Amino acid sequence: MALKANFTPGPWVVQVHRDTTSVEGRYTTVAPDVSNDDAPLIAAAPDLLAALRNMVEQSASPDYNFGPCDAAMTAARAAIAKATA
Repeated sequence: MALKANFTPGPWVVQVHRDTTSVEGRYTTVAPDVSNDDAPLIAAAPDLLAALRNMVEQSASPDYNFGPCDAAMTAARAAIAKATA
């Protein structure tokens, strides 16, 4: 499930400036002027996507039984699809 990244590669970091908060990538501003509450979640997006991809890839065996985690795996796949659309 190697999906192409069409976004600024991580890591992303929160930068608090005098009057604004932004999320910065290596060479560009990823999210200018965001709320202090939203900034950490936005900055974590590349790591969250990588973790979900790893989780789905590790359980890709056709014999893998998700059991009670089936809904969580469906949600993880949906989140990956939304993030990479």
